[in-house]
Amino acid sequence: QWRSGRTNFDAGVSRLRWIAEMHRRGVIRALIIYVLAAWIVVEISASLLPSNGTGAQQLRMIILVALVGCPVMAILVWRRRRGTGSGRGANQAGERSLLSIVSVIALLAVLAWTVIAHSPRADREYSGIAILPFSDLSATEDHQYLADGIAEEIRNRLVAVPGLDVAARSSAFAFRQRSKNVREIGELLRVDLVLDGSLRKAGDTVRISLQLVDARTGFEVWTGSFDAGLDDIFALQDEIAGQIVAVVAPDNKEMASVAAMPSSFDAYDLYLLGRHNWQKRDIASLERALGYFDQSISRDPGFAPSHTGRADSLLLLARAGERPPQQAVVEAHEAIQTALQLDPLLGNAHASLGLLRLFQGNFVAAELALREALRIAPENSTAHMWLGLTQLRRPGGGPNLALDALQAAQRFDPMDPTITLNLAGVLARLGHGEEAISELRQLPALGVESHGAEVLLATLCLEWGRLDEAIAVLSDSDALTRGPDGRALYARTLAAFGQGDLAATWLRSVDLQETAAATPPRLDAAYMTGADELLREALYRENPPHAAEWWNGLLSWRGGDISAALASFDLAAAAIPDGDPQLAITVAGARAAALRALGDADSAIGILVEARQLGADSLAAGWNTPQLNFALAVIEAGLGDEAGATAYLEQAVAAGWRDIEWARGVPGTAQVVHLVGYAALEETVLDDLQRQWKSVANRAEAATEGLSR
Repeated sequence: QWRSGRTNFDAGVSRLRWIAEMHRRGVIRALIIYVLAAWIVVEISASLLPSNGTGAQQLRMIILVALVGCPVMAILVWRRRRGTGSGRGANQAGERSLLSIVSVIALLAVLAWTVIAHSPRADREYSGIAILPFSDLSATEDHQYLADGIAEEIRNRLVAVPGLDVAARSSAFAFRQRSKNVREIGELLRVDLVLDGSLRKAGDTVRISLQLVDARTGFEVWTGSFDAGLDDIFALQDEIAGQIVAVVAPDNKEMASVAAMPSSFDAYDLYLLGRHNWQKRDIASLERALGYFDQSISRDPGFAPSHTGRADSLLLLARAGERPPQQAVVEAHEAIQTALQLDPLLGNAHASLGLLRLFQGNFVAAELALREALRIAPENSTAHMWLGLTQLRRPGGGPNLALDALQAAQRFDPMDPTITLNLAGVLARLGHGEEAISELRQLPALGVESHGAEVLLATLCLEWGRLDEAIAVLSDSDALTRGPDGRALYARTLAAFGQGDLAATWLRSVDLQETAAATPPRLDAAYMTGADELLREALYRENPPHAAEWWNGLLSWRGGDISAALASFDLAAAAIPDGDPQLAITVAGARAAALRALGDADSAIGILVEARQLGADSLAAGWNTPQLNFALAVIEAGLGDEAGATAYLEQAVAAGWRDIEWARGVPGTAQVVHLVGYAALEETVLDDLQRQWKSVANRAEAATEGLSR
């Protein structure tokens, strides 16, 4: 017992000596300081990290690091204070001990801050998220439409999360080629988070791999990999969206209500194929889209979005002249009513109804339907765009009202070429030609390709007197110079330069079978170059009534049949749609000239007075183009107001009006030619045209020679 007690006593003394040695070496003090510092770091981390599973996991990692750091720090201090005694050596040992403590605590703090800085935080405000198109990694590489559709459906489930802005589909999908890094994409779309991913389909199963990246830092904040059968796609989309919300906005449990999914994956698959083709907006793709929507409806008549897609396809095909308008309206109306009966809260169905009413010219009903669509889904950029077009054309509307709606559409979808195209058109109507051209030039710089935007860019350059730039735009685009629209516009620009022979060569290259309807540039160029037979042939194609009658009237005027010309001009005036005061005023000037030529001056004055009032109303609504100012100069000259006519003419020329060749063949311009200041303004225009032609003559002549070959 004595020996056992002695052993225990010696062990106790040994432990006391060990504790005393730890105290002498400063280890106990260092441990107290370390534990206190680690506790502070853990508490700060707990308050900053999100309260979801990801945040808890990151907090556990910080605590683990703190625990591991405790013995490491103790060993370092023990070894640093190995020496004994006092004096300089002891002081140096103490300094080394303090340095060890500070170093370990600093390392722990840096590690904790690194985890926190690159983690989603509950108090961090995100400007939004962009869902990029998922890559198709399937072996056959023919399921891109499915990858796109799943990405879009996940987006649709995130749009109503409070405080989370979601980039529009068109803008996010513009980065399909990933030509820009995540930070650049975030800056362009004005979002902080980017969801990227891939889809791999094998048989009846799909694997979706996702990465959620902080666009400001480039660090991943969440990753996920999901496997599912095709019949479980709908539940999988909900699961993915739910996990993203848990990471990005853990305090928000609400997601957007979405349309009911179809009863089978086949119907959904066909719907996605339809939307994939509809987004392209060209004739062939719209035809394919219509076919896919019809097949989807046959698989599941109760899936409302397929009926909406069918209506949209029919209306766009009718607008392009590929469907009889009345038949398209009837079929589209039936499809929209079916969609609304199936799902009264489907915003796209109300937007489609607005498009239908706009197509019919019922602007009041169109605006009501579109505002209902926006009440249901305020971020619907297409509905904003169609609302802008409605406000542009409705009585009492105009470009001032349309601008707000189109700018809202662009805010929601800044890289949609169709929205940018319409916005540029409104800006040009407002007299902001430079800004309109700039909007269109930005699209290629952002990597967005659009044939329609290229055509409009060349058209605006022509209308605003920058003919050399129009030639450059057309020459630089092989797609334009090879296509009928581009060749017709090339001919129109050459005709404006007074290069009739070159213009005729380009006109002859345009096969009427290539287009559903003769475009205005082609008709303009044919009339300006004296190609009356080409013009008559083109008028046999399906054209809006006002356009056909206007050109028939010009041909009759040039042929000397004034009565026939007046009859056609009257029919054109009656058929001009609302929202086109520029053409209405031009036709009014021609009608007045024809009446005067027939000896009815009183009726001519009455028409001119009405046109003057229309001009005043149009200017008040925001219209301010070079062509409108020239048309108003014709009206004022016809009324005998030389000062007013000269003022409008000067404004037109200063803004870029250079269409002397066109004006020479239009009735009513003779009144302007006789103005006192006309000769000087004409000389200014001709000098500028000559200067511009010198800069592009070689290029245009070479292109024409190549076209002939």
